[in-house]
Amino acid sequence: MSQLPGLSRETRESIAMYHLRVPQTEEELERYYQFRWEMLRKPLHQPKGSERDAWDAMAHHQMVVDEQGNLVAVGRLYINADNEASIRFMAVHPDVQDKGLGTLMAMTLESVARQEGVKRVTCSAR
Repeated sequence: MSQLPGLSRETRESIAMYHLRVPQTEEELERYYQFRWEMLRKPLHQPKGSERDAWDAMAHHQMVVDEQGNLVAVGRLYINADNEASIRFMAVHPDVQDKGLGTLMAMTLESVARQEGVKRVTCSAR
């Protein structure tokens, strides 16, 4: 967590038991998309499949898992042809909210955007 100096000591301590990673295996990707649907689309009575879009294949995805391997947060960064980025599909499970995981996710995705030379990042949220 030292690579994210903007986090307070309290926040770093509360997120120490969580692991940030890029979903890589087919199983991790399926769990990632299932979590996105359950947290973001199902509450709006949207069908399975609505948690994905045409830009997913070209986007940077992050997920947070707890010590038992349970998925607790997700987020996506898409960089368009104009070198602008959008953070979307970000969610933290209600049971672990207020622990700094959303902040961790946003800061990580912003860091990726900076590394890619992006000058402007927008975030779609509700």
